[in-house]
Amino acid sequence: MEEHENLYEKIQEIVGTNPGNLKILEQQIDMDLQLEYYECSRRVKEDRDSAWALEHIQYLNEPGYSLEVKKEILARLASTGKVESFRALESYLEEGEPSLRHWTVLSLNECRMQLESKILDE
Repeated sequence: MEEHENLYEKIQEIVGTNPGNLKILEQQIDMDLQLEYYECSRRVKEDRDSAWALEHIQYLNEPGYSLEVKKEILARLASTGKVESFRALESYLEEGEPSLRHWTVLSLNECRMQLESKILDE
């Protein structure tokens, strides 16, 4: 619980310093799922490289892969900041597993932010 409170305080601190860059999700996504996503995203950035994510896009539509593996692929795709990753996430949002819809929304938003940062060179 203390970890969630610390994260909430950090979010408030960030929003307070630059509210003009605040993005609100259009979908309502459970806060616990958001925290799980950001923890996974942080972990896979340390463990995997961009090439790994792009090589594993095809496994998102394979029924034999667990949801956990698919979550890792989605989170890693998000952090690549590549257009092909963004397009793959968009496509998966439309055609992918309904149980991963919110996870995919979070991935797509992270990827969008990565692309915007690259474009704006920030």
